[in-house]
Amino acid sequence: MSKRYEIATLSIQMGSAPKFLPGLEAYLNAPEATGRLLGVWTSDIGALNKLVVLREFADDAALLNERARGLRAANPFGAGEYLTRLDMESYAPFPSMPPVETGDFGPVYELRTYVLKTGGLEPTFEGWAEKLPERTKFSKLSVALYALDGTPRITHI
Repeated sequence: MSKRYEIATLSIQMGSAPKFLPGLEAYLNAPEATGRLLGVWTSDIGALNKLVVLREFADDAALLNERARGLRAANPFGAGEYLTRLDMESYAPFPSMPPVETGDFGPVYELRTYVLKTGGLEPTFEGWAEKLPERTKFSKLSVALYALDGTPRITHI
């Protein structure tokens, strides 16, 4: 079974991130939490007042268990009173993706999502396999994922 990933986007009240970051850390590291934190980002360009959390799960069951915990929580992600919206999306990695390497890889990251044409997933895998080696010489690829729920799409960081 392949690893599973969740991208949670927390839309928050302006200026509230410093107030709930300790609660976020506690939520993500709680004994009942099943995911492994891979990264947290805020945006300076584009949609502001958003915090993006990337987590990895051992399998579908672990991801769904954690999703249920988030949905039932009175204070999801330790940010309940500051949230204006919470989106949680499920993903699987592209074939042959190496494990996500965590760390600081510079001050700028791109999180891009593309909606796919009907039947477009397999051709996307093929195109990426062909172009990726040359592209990663330009900038590091943390992960490339395809959505397991919602609109057919890919997301890469």
